Amino acid sequence: MRFDFRLIVILLIAAFPRLTLDPRAQAQEPIAIRMASDFTLSPDGQTLVFRWANELWATSTLGGNVSRLTNHPAIDSEPRFSPDGKRIAFVSNRSGSNQIYVMDAQGGIPEQKTFHSEGYSLADWFPDGNSVLALASRDHFWRGGNRMIQVDITKRAAEKVLLDDTASNPSLSADGKNILFVREGERWWRKGYQGERAAQIWLLDLTNNTTKELLHEKVECLWPLWMPGGKSFYFAKGTEHGLDLWRYRFATGDQPARQRKVWGFDDDSIAKPAISRNGSTIVFRHLFDTYVLRPGKDQQPTKLALSVAADTDLPEDLLRSSTSRAEQVAFSDDGLEIAMSVNGDLWVMDTELKEPIQATRSDAYEESPIFANDGKSLWFSRRQDGQVDLWKLEPKDPSKYWWQQKEFVETRMTESTGSKTNLRFTPFPAIRTTTNRQSSHPTEKS
Repeated sequence: MRFDFRLIVILLIAAFPRLTLDPRAQAQEPIAIRMASDFTLSPDGQTLVFRWANELWATSTLGGNVSRLTNHPAIDSEPRFSPDGKRIAFVSNRSGSNQIYVMDAQGGIPEQKTFHSEGYSLADWFPDGNSVLALASRDHFWRGGNRMIQVDITKRAAEKVLLDDTASNPSLSADGKNILFVREGERWWRKGYQGERAAQIWLLDLTNNTTKELLHEKVECLWPLWMPGGKSFYFAKGTEHGLDLWRYRFATGDQPARQRKVWGFDDDSIAKPAISRNGSTIVFRHLFDTYVLRPGKDQQPTKLALSVAADTDLPEDLLRSSTSRAEQVAFSDDGLEIAMSVNGDLWVMDTELKEPIQATRSDAYEESPIFANDGKSLWFSRRQDGQVDLWKLEPKDPSKYWWQQKEFVETRMTESTGSKTNLRFTPFPAIRTTTNRQSSHPTEKS
């Protein structure tokens, strides 16, 4: 007997109309990459590596697929291409502190290169590929403790302090003889600052160990980037609306130093720019997006569309913190159960097994817990949306102890302005609080 399998397929599709043989109908929208940071470009400017979701990713500067280079629960950041483009150095706290690692430019198992417990911030590679330029704070514990240091990555050796003075945003010249760096400055996202504290750009000559101030304009001058040849550099310069991209050309012969604006936006800053070693490509962030600019070719920057597949394994959107102490502890009358405020949440615990159970899970800040006289409810204050009110917490199952509960019932008892602290029960069925119209208590959890 012969069966017509075509008929069977048709019948199946008719019976299950939501099924489809077209996989595109089942596809999900890709996840857009926003707020990418820590850009680094391959020497030829063709490949971009960046940090996003605390991992390192790579893509073409022309757009296209985004590939994952690292996949670790720790925070990976500050990638830097080696001078030959074959390796990537980066910083990770996977060993407990920020250490420098090196891996193949295509990804792979990284090798830890530094071990100082105080950690590092990575800036660049020296031309020979045997050492890197980093920032670190060692015995300079006062304000501005970061020093520029040279770190050998071929063997464990003593670090070399290049300048015994504070520095940030260092950029190493292609020949490894000069460093541009920044001193002082406000937070870079503060727009329109003008004053003596504005960031200045300096030059360190490693040959004779001398420094020279290049830009001190009472507006922010940040993120210097050497151009090939060492005769000029790009930098970001502050305005009322943010930071624009500028180019500075050193004085030559009878020609004085000069600068010109390259590009800027009317609504916000050009942030954290990076440049390829051949000077062909500049990448930066503006607002939430990544832009590519090719000097001499592009009249204006191009937005780079970055995304990953919808099923990409990403860290959960949840900030977790740990603490070693509890605040505002309250005991039951028999002393066998405890309620406490920990990082703005309420927890309950018995005094024997000592296994805490989280009782509240809101985004508000809960504090001042106190057991009712009969022990059947727990009262507390909750700070939310600028207002503090009294709440009552009761066990979902009254037949069990507090620490045995899996669920709790919350009831709002007041709805008025002013903070309410120092809860106390009177011998009579009433509760006493201290109410302040103004309060310095935290308004959200840390």
